[in-house]
Amino acid sequence: MKSFTISEQEKRDILDKYSKNTDDNVFNYLRRHYPVLTHELDFEPKIKMKYLIIDDKTYYLKDNKSYLAEKFKNMLKDEFSYVSMPTLVRTIKKFLSLALLD
Repeated sequence: MKSFTISEQEKRDILDKYSKNTDDNVFNYLRRHYPVLTHELDFEPKIKMKYLIIDDKTYYLKDNKSYLAEKFKNMLKDEFSYVSMPTLVRTIKKFLSLALLD
């Protein structure tokens, strides 16, 4: 597994993609209830593996982004029924993208 670094400009470009049409309440809910766990492997080069724990199951974040987006959408659509579905999905994708960038 290769480790790569992205520049600050690339990070800003990714975040600008989600600057509109997201819901702060959903985003804060995701950050509070699903913290991102990081495990750093001591190989050369150093590799940071990021995980989320959902319903007592651990999911590797990098390879499961689309699966996790769908899972969160199904879990949150009833709780945040006042948020339109495109906005909900976009907020979930913002949360997952930011988790991968850190």
